[in-house]
Amino acid sequence: MRPQVRGRWFLSGTPSPEVSAPGDQLLRRRAVTWPIDSRSERNLRTSLDTIGDAATRAVMARSALWSESRYLDFADASSGLGVYVRFGSYPNLGQNWLWVVVVAPGFPPWILNVTDATQLEAADKMIWRTGAGVYAQLNEAADGSSFGLRVGELRDSSHSPRHPLRLDLVWTPVMEVFRYASTTRLEQSCDVTGEVVMNGETFAVSATGQRDHSVGVRDWWRVPWLWAAGAVGSQVRFQVTKLSRKHAWGEGYMARGGSMAPLNQIAAPERSDRRESLTLSLDGIDVSCHPIAWTLLPLASPEGKETVLHRALCKFSGVGAVGSGWLEWNVPAPRKRSSEVRVQH
Repeated sequence: MRPQVRGRWFLSGTPSPEVSAPGDQLLRRRAVTWPIDSRSERNLRTSLDTIGDAATRAVMARSALWSESRYLDFADASSGLGVYVRFGSYPNLGQNWLWVVVVAPGFPPWILNVTDATQLEAADKMIWRTGAGVYAQLNEAADGSSFGLRVGELRDSSHSPRHPLRLDLVWTPVMEVFRYASTTRLEQSCDVTGEVVMNGETFAVSATGQRDHSVGVRDWWRVPWLWAAGAVGSQVRFQVTKLSRKHAWGEGYMARGGSMAPLNQIAAPERSDRRESLTLSLDGIDVSCHPIAWTLLPLASPEGKETVLHRALCKFSGVGAVGSGWLEWNVPAPRKRSSEVRVQH
């Protein structure tokens, strides 16, 4: 097994093989109805009580990959500016996994990818600190009306990155949350405002974005998938998750003119060159995705399995309009066949 190095950050367009962090895979289950407050999300942690029998829930709760995840992003294809952040708490591993990724014109991607973040005690907010001298703070309004994010360097940090970073952003929902039918996952389209500071240069933010909140067992190393979220013009928002053709499953929503509905038909091409443009078919509506900035996240499981998240800041076009968002491919390393495994004597 390749040893896993934790608590390292890197700054480049090419990920370091030394940096690894597990992630978030959608666990397919039967459709359920959750007893959940869609505004405050107070009951999300306990909503799994409605799934399966007690034995099934007990097995899931003991899994090393059981986690609670909060994800936020924004994208502005016209300027080439985009951010995505993930807080992943894994109590059975005793770890907190934090991603902070920024793409900005004139800079290489800024990528923080660690598994050893420390969660500081705070009554009304999440504050995580990393060994790399970076802190991330998430403030969630009790009524779900806003989600504030601050990221920066600690003043006493001795690990000053090449491009000092500061994020001060607010996600404001533009519609109710969408609750996945087959997993305990919430998705929500937002508008995002604030600023990004890179190496002393300030970028004002007024963009479309996405957030999600989920709990469950997440095995990123099992199956490949495509995930996408964003806006097309001012009237269309969407989010979609589509497993590989072999598995066929997909789920998500599209909102047009403020009316949101779950997707019934999802088609996405499987490409070997993931930097090429592609077209998603969402209930018969074509959304063209044109990557304009690229990041890679290598992720290693506790057992040493590997996958890479290919994520693209995209310009989306369709229905006579254009917009922005993020497109993601999860690409697990092929499993070795028994004949490929060499036994040393």
